[in-house]
Amino acid sequence: SGALLTTLENPPEGMIFTPGRTHNRSRSPSRQNRSVTSGKGLALRVGRVGP
Repeated sequence: SGALLTTLENPPEGMIFTPGRTHNRSRSPSRQNRSVTSGKGLALRVGRVGP
C-alpha cells in the first residue's frame, strides 16, 4: 500500500496507469497482473482523493 501512496504523491502519472493498464495488458501479459492491480488500487485511491 505504501507504493500506491507514493505514486499518488508523484505527478499525475498514476492516473495514466489506470486507463493505460488496458494498453499495457495487450503489450505485456506479465505486466497485466501488476497493471490491473495498480490500476484498481490507484482508481480507488484517486477516486477518494479526487473531487
